[in-house]
Amino acid sequence: MNELHKIQEIERYLDGEMTAPEKEAFESLLRQTPELQREVASHGAFLSQLRANGSARNSAPG
Repeated sequence: MNELHKIQEIERYLDGEMTAPEKEAFESLLRQTPELQREVASHGAFLSQLRANGSARNSAPG
């Protein structure tokens, strides 16, 4: 899996956009790959910050 595809798959997983079989396969890979576990956690935190900053920016008076 190349880096861009991996990031896209992580985002699809975190956003709940995978089909049941895709999610099952991804979670199987996740259980076997500590590095992927760290990347999913890190990317999830990153996306949360982006969304929080975007929400704050959209609700700021201006």
